[in-house]
Amino acid sequence: TRDWIRSVAAVENQFTGPEPAADREPAEPTIFLEPDSYYWITYARQVVETGAGRIRWTFMDNTPYGREVHYSSLPIWMLAGAGRIHAQCAGGPPGPSVAVAARWLNPFLLFVLTTALGILALRFLGILPTVALVAGLVTLPGLAWTFHPFRPDSQAFHVSFFLLQLVLLTLSGLGWVAERPAVPGADALFGAPEPSPGKRARHLALAAGVAGGAGLWIGATAHTVLMSALVAGAAMAAGFRRLSRDNTPPDSAVFRPNIWRLWSRAGALSSLAFYLAEYFPSHLAMRLEVNHPLYALAWFCGGELLARFSTPRTPTQPTPAGTRAWNGILYWAGVLALPAALVWGPPEWHHMRDPVVRRLHEATSEHTGYIAFVGADWLRTFLLSFGWLPLGLPYAGWSLLRGRPAGFRRDVLLFTGTAALALLLFMLAQSRWVPFFAAACLWLVVVQLSVGQALFGRDGPGQWILPGLVLLLIHFAFCGWSQQAQTRAAGQPRGPVPPWLLDAVMQKEAARALADKQTPVRVLCDPDLTAALAYFGGAQGVASYFWENAAGIRAAAEALADMNDQAAARV
Repeated sequence: TRDWIRSVAAVENQFTGPEPAADREPAEPTIFLEPDSYYWITYARQVVETGAGRIRWTFMDNTPYGREVHYSSLPIWMLAGAGRIHAQCAGGPPGPSVAVAARWLNPFLLFVLTTALGILALRFLGILPTVALVAGLVTLPGLAWTFHPFRPDSQAFHVSFFLLQLVLLTLSGLGWVAERPAVPGADALFGAPEPSPGKRARHLALAAGVAGGAGLWIGATAHTVLMSALVAGAAMAAGFRRLSRDNTPPDSAVFRPNIWRLWSRAGALSSLAFYLAEYFPSHLAMRLEVNHPLYALAWFCGGELLARFSTPRTPTQPTPAGTRAWNGILYWAGVLALPAALVWGPPEWHHMRDPVVRRLHEATSEHTGYIAFVGADWLRTFLLSFGWLPLGLPYAGWSLLRGRPAGFRRDVLLFTGTAALALLLFMLAQSRWVPFFAAACLWLVVVQLSVGQALFGRDGPGQWILPGLVLLLIHFAFCGWSQQAQTRAAGQPRGPVPPWLLDAVMQKEAARALADKQTPVRVLCDPDLTAALAYFGGAQGVASYFWENAAGIRAAAEALADMNDQAAARV
């Protein structure tokens, strides 16, 4: 992070003045690499300077009317808290300190996430898989951009809560519960994955539900897509369990479908609690782009259906009675209420029903397919971003065919493999899912290190597990070294400046040029430029990529499409 601060300061000062001392951070304001970051920092400054608990309106775009703000307050509160802490430690007003402290938000999130997952992996999987997990989290290029210090944004929260939910569900046993506490093994390097005892499994499932509820709070639409990957993995494992004749695991565990009920109920209740914290009492509108009780209802009912589907059929199981059938219909109605509202509800309930907003979003880079986004050199970029981690997908299939695991070990391979495969398909359709596929692939490979060791031992196919781990760590070391070299090279006086960094500096200089005119300015420009012009120059913009700004998007489209300038003059 400090290397990036020095490099960005050096590039900025090529335009604005002499280079600051190496041991001093550049003065605020400073550039950020994500346009959305300027919004988050502005909202956090309003919280610090006005004492407002929640920001519900902004004038950074859709001038002169402004528009509503519906994004989660959690990143805003964390930025505001970081600004206050920095002001107390360094002195000075807390408002300007928000931008300085914002550079440490993503590294702090990555530190907390790595520490939490490292402790869990060490407890359940052993030393070597933990080393692979921690090394991958801090060096994998597919994740590095999400946690970049100059990109404070909600996506880092999304990745954190999704990965927490994935790991906690896996370690909860996916419904398998040990009848007695596991005896610690002699091999601490590779701990064979075992189902947890009932109390611990329940606690892990509850924690996974809370992580999922927090993810819905950050962004319901995106996190619902991520949860669909988890549900697909759970359904795949349940389907194989129902078709399998041998569901007796080698670890003397029993299957308890109530684990899935605990997960869904904890998630639904936490989602509802976060919704009330965000909107109660005066903003309880029907907006399905963000967290809403309909998501909690769908999750609650979906967990019940998943628990029923996960229960293996036995000859002694009674035939469902009429009451059970009617309950199933009610649960399905609860699940389908959400998509029904999205498809057949009024257009105001979700922005993707607005054709202008939908066309604009389809044209953005994050909504284009991965291959189209990267270009002709997509294969090389794919290998540099993920290394050989995606090979974990075919290896999971091979392990299922060759090792023929039963019970929990079969389910954990199906669950993690299916979730990673679903995210691969999502990523190929929209490049925005790159960090989530990277996270799912990393966890899949880490799990396979332990499962493979338990299935094959250290003979036959198992003899390749340790060399594979060594190659994985070498790859992570190379990724870390190349990122460090890139960071330092960006700030060299005569070195090449990355285009994305140069673009951020140019946006700042354009904003300052407008501010030097000392006259009020309204700007109709690229939506990516609106935030920087407002943040650095105080210019009033119209269009932006935020769905709450549908009015500004339509106004900009109307002005730019006008042939006789009458509508443009009015806008």
